[in-house]
Amino acid sequence: MVDGAEEIVLYDDPSSEGEKLVEFVFGEFGGHLELESLSISENHTVSPAFPSSASPNPLRLVFIGASQTSGLSPPEIRPPMLPSGSFTSWPLFFTRTLRDEGVDVRTTVIARPGIPLCSGLVNGDNVVGMDKRFWDGWDGVGGFGSSIGGPDVDKGSVVFISIGSNDLVTGISLQEFLSTLKNFLNALVSRLSPQVKHLVFVTPFGFHTRKLDGSWTRSAIFEPQTKEMIDALSNEWEEKGYAEQVWHCDTNGWVDGSRCPDGLHFDEQGHRDVAKRLREWCETNLGDVF
Repeated sequence: MVDGAEEIVLYDDPSSEGEKLVEFVFGEFGGHLELESLSISENHTVSPAFPSSASPNPLRLVFIGASQTSGLSPPEIRPPMLPSGSFTSWPLFFTRTLRDEGVDVRTTVIARPGIPLCSGLVNGDNVVGMDKRFWDGWDGVGGFGSSIGGPDVDKGSVVFISIGSNDLVTGISLQEFLSTLKNFLNALVSRLSPQVKHLVFVTPFGFHTRKLDGSWTRSAIFEPQTKEMIDALSNEWEEKGYAEQVWHCDTNGWVDGSRCPDGLHFDEQGHRDVAKRLREWCETNLGDVF
């Protein structure tokens, strides 16, 4: 689609039988997709998998992060780690897993390759991180905390944040990262309440290197200090009587270097593995939602 002016023609496979599921995944920074109309041939019918009336309160998920979350590789990685891009990213695998279970779920992914959490000077350049981009948008004229795509569509029941690798490689200090993350979490719960129920920090998946014996070692990102900060913040919110909860989701062991060709970004199977492990984590910890 280019400026909403293109027509998409879907051709049926005459050799296949039964119902076909067509899923539109729109990958564009700061954009939106609007289907003006659908023209269906006489021998076909349309049955939306999740029509707007499927349930009065669908489960809304928001994923915030960088390249791993977006499924889009940084420009310097060619060919891209995921040829199908965001369609095979762990947030969308996770979403489809829930839909296969019959859950009416609506997902918003706010992620961009290379973006750090923290804004500030990096090697003399003024870098705008996710702590500001989330509220201001990619172009600075509209963010993701209010009305993107319609009322409350981005105010998720559960918000997953997975970010930090780019902060580490650009020299952001541990203290600055923890301070910025705490402020960001407080801003999210303040400005997205009461729609948000849980904020989950999914730890960055780390840097993987192969040892001489062939095994893999993982370097964690700003841990265990991040867990200590989030545990303390959770207690603070509880003491203040917040209905919302903040969680630290430890991803250590979810993927290893065999799934990360460049030591950091994992392949499609790695994304599938992460989605599966996240589903298990949510079942254990967020049973009231999932």
